[in-house]
Formats: sequence, C-alpha cells, structure tokens
Amino acid sequence: MKVSLFALLVAGTAISVLSTGCAHQSSKKGDWDDAVPLKSVSPEAALERLKAGNARYVDGESEWEGLETEQIAAHKAGQNPYAIVLSCADSRVPVEHVFDAGVGEVFVLRVAGNVKTEENMGSAEYAILALETPLLLVMGHESCGAVKGALGVEEGQYPQPLQSLLMGIAEGLPEGASLPGAVRANVERQVALIRSNDVVSKAEAAGTLKVVGAVYDFDTGNVEFL
Repeated sequence: MKVSLFALLVAGTAISVLSTGCAHQSSKKGDWDDAVPLKSVSPEAALERLKAGNARYVDGESEWEGLETEQIAAHKAGQNPYAIVLSCADSRVPVEHVFDAGVGEVFVLRVAGNVKTEENMGSAEYAILALETPLLLVMGHESCGAVKGALGVEEGQYPQPLQSLLMGIAEGLPEGASLPGAVRANVERQVALIRSNDVVSKAEAAGTLKVVGAVYDFDTGNVEFL
C-alpha cells in the first residue's frame, strides 16, 4: 500500500498532539508523565540532552532504571524522539544506555559501520518529516570491525552483501589510515553523505535539524562529539 508524504505528515502531527504524555527528559522511574513537547526542543537542546545523558552514563549516575510496563503504556499514543542515532550494529554499543535514554526518546538506526543506506535514510526522512526530530547523530565506535575489515578489503574477498558494505566504507578512507583515524574518517564521510540528502539539507537550512558525528569509546563509555 502506498502512503503519501501528506499522510505521513498528518500522522506525525497527530502523534505530536497525542503523545504529549511521552517522556523526553528522563527515563527515571515515575518520570514518564513529565513530558516536554517536541516542538520546544531545538536541535541544540537535543544535542545537549545526548551529552548530558552520556555524562550520567560515564559517571555511573544513569537515571534509566529498566523497562517497565507503565513506561511502555505511556507511549502507546505515539512517539516524539528528540534524536535520530545512526549507530554501528555492534552488540557492544547499547545506544539507549550510552545516552541514558528510555522509550520514546531516541530513534535508533543500526547497520555495521554506521553507514548511510537508502533504507536507513528512508527511516531518517520519516523521523525528520513526520516526527519532526531535530537531531541526527552518526555514531561510530572504537575498534569497529567493519571499518577494520574495510582497511584491508580486496575484490571478491567476501560474499557480495558484505563485500559491498566493506568496499563502500573503504572508498572514503584516507590511504594509510590507522584504525582510530579510519573510524573518525568514516563518521565524517557518512555525515557528509547524509547532509547531501534533500530532506536533510532543507531541514538544516531551515534550522530545524542538526547533523553531528561522534565516536564511542569502549574503555570509558564516553562519546566524543566531532
């Protein structure tokens, strides 16, 4: 069934109205009725929320106390995520925990190497247009296996889907880059590719969206914003 952009936007408007009871600020037990309407959240404020959440996580002061049925029920009416996070699929990168975020707060897209694809860009466009999410973060991580594989990939080395993924990453890496340097370079390239998307570029120009890159450190739990 074909769904028009108009229908998506109408649905998004309805969701914004219905979901004023959805938590944005905190996943702390009992706080999910302390809502902040999405339209009051600027791209800059959304970025500060991610930074503050990561700081709590690093300091061992996370407010997230686990998924409870009451919290799930509070979000049945809709969602108002304040950030889209394009992360690597690596199982050691628990996005919501890293940012001390709960249900309804972060719109997570995951793929090995945190790369831009048609599919995840379609999901991002939905969040930008229908949900009016004001921030898109591309987050790589230390010792990324996909980036490491891309550094030494050769033609015909892997099955086609994996080969295509690694070759696509390799195209944007500086010659002779170390793994840490390659991880950063890949994040920066994906940010640039995402910014070339029409929906993203128009939203950035209008000041309703910010696109940022970051790298997650396993040892400290810290997210370095680039």
